Amino acid sequence: MRLAFVFESGTPLGMNVAEHHHEVLEFVYYIHGHGTSRIDGAVHDVGPGVFTITPPGLSHDQRNQTRVVSICLGLNRSELDAYTGAWPDLSGDIGPACRKLLEEANRYGIAHNRVCAGLLLQIAALAERQVRETHPLNRQEHLVAQAEAVVRQKAGCLSVAELASALCVSPSHLRHLFLQYSDRSPRELISRVRLEHAMTLLANPRVSIQEVAYACGFSSPFYFSRFFKKEMGAPPSQIRDHIADSDKG
Repeated sequence: MRLAFVFESGTPLGMNVAEHHHEVLEFVYYIHGHGTSRIDGAVHDVGPGVFTITPPGLSHDQRNQTRVVSICLGLNRSELDAYTGAWPDLSGDIGPACRKLLEEANRYGIAHNRVCAGLLLQIAALAERQVRETHPLNRQEHLVAQAEAVVRQKAGCLSVAELASALCVSPSHLRHLFLQYSDRSPRELISRVRLEHAMTLLANPRVSIQEVAYACGFSSPFYFSRFFKKEMGAPPSQIRDHIADSDKG
């Protein structure tokens, strides 16, 4: 597998991407905005936390409902050639890897770049895993999955209103969709992901609790500690000590 190109694309509202095709597979990871992409005749919703795969020679376009920002990769001889369509990045790991790949390529180029090659393998492997594990979704389920991808991408540092805005729906409609297709509300999802992020940071003794609080989107350590104790039954300092004791054991 070889990287043919990588770049960041930004298209404003009212400017669509006309139907076209490439000689290599195109992998597109959407960072901001909302729209649709028609790939080989099938229309897919795209937005933050969604990636599309278009094999070589297949026609595709992009129609924007808002300003759309994405990272586009061209892959030669890719294991992803068997897949066509759009999927949510539920792990939240593909987006950061795409960003690192873009930064590496812009700084050092892609020719004979082993770092780029390693990042490309990581992206392809994570994407293939996601494709294999995700069953076909209807449009409403896809929006809920996309919402989860956005929340994980932001490490839970956003409000329900901000999440709904990123998906171009109203907060009430988003809550209704979660009621139908999820076992938790948008607010519960945000709290859970924020808590998971906090637990990961607390495991690092070099990061102070104050730094953890700000990194998790809290305005002060006091509010962070109150939230954490409510969710975990113990303050963050006590949980950190428990993690340290477990590591020793």
